[in-house]
Amino acid sequence: MVIKLSYWEVEQAVINYLKEKFKWTLESEQFQGSDIETSFTTYKYKKDKDGNEVVDREKSTTKTKQLTFDSSSEIEFWVDAEDD
Repeated sequence: MVIKLSYWEVEQAVINYLKEKFKWTLESEQFQGSDIETSFTTYKYKKDKDGNEVVDREKSTTKTKQLTFDSSSEIEFWVDAEDD
């Protein structure tokens, strides 16, 4: 199952969460922006003493990227729901 949420749905969920958790009252206009941080890893491999390919952690690299999450954005969650 895919659950797709628009920016506005995520924003409303955050507003509701903060209201319930901290008793804050917020309006959409108070949001200054949203970013998503994601990481990409490029794996490098080497042979171990038995000749098997294993990850070479010293040569593998991870890069972090910031993505803007705004009114033109959506986020999707893939959920493996149990059969009823």
